[in-house]
Amino acid sequence: MRTGVGLPRCGSFPQAFLLLLSVLAASPSAAKEPPVAPESYEAGLRALDRGDAAEARELLGEALRERAEDSIGYYPHFYLGVTLQATKNCPAALSSWASFRESSTFPTSGLAAELAERETACSADPVVLDLLEQSAKRLEGAEARQRMLQEFLSNPQVVALLAGSAELRMHSEKAQTAIRQAALAYREFLRTKNPRLLEDASEAGEIYYSPSGDLEKLVQSRIADDK
Repeated sequence: MRTGVGLPRCGSFPQAFLLLLSVLAASPSAAKEPPVAPESYEAGLRALDRGDAAEARELLGEALRERAEDSIGYYPHFYLGVTLQATKNCPAALSSWASFRESSTFPTSGLAAELAERETACSADPVVLDLLEQSAKRLEGAEARQRMLQEFLSNPQVVALLAGSAELRMHSEKAQTAIRQAALAYREFLRTKNPRLLEDASEAGEIYYSPSGDLEKLVQSRIADDK
């Protein structure tokens, strides 16, 4: 009598079970679901829809503290920028949007056109225009400082002193690096209008512009000692 297709023999059961598990693991239903957006994010979007930008800003800031990375369907940096624009803080809005542009989900978010429109509007904000004007002047200053430092370092007497002093060479490298970094940050701000870069420029200046002056003083002191 036929017993039908029935169960596999005992020896083959573990292999069949492992095969079933591998099929289930590869199925779409077993794929990892994207993380659920914080409730504060959804609440922030609802507040934004109601026109309450101040409350939306607080809620979206809370969402970012809870989950800082943008992901598919979760764009807190973009919407936080919208609330900051609505509450007259375009520099902060531009910084938030710059973070959104840097995220891996920006290209597929479908928000590129709206973002470009909002960035253009914020770029005409008086505070941003003032930052641009100040940065252009500071860039000129940084570039002038670069030229002065290079002229100073190309002096044969200074070259000889640097060759014989590791301390002076360290100060020289730090000063040159800092001025380059500051100038680059100002250039990038003028190009991207991302105020976060001004913090980088300021930090570079505060840390190493002083050693630049110290370098010149040290060199002048060594020259005086040699006389």
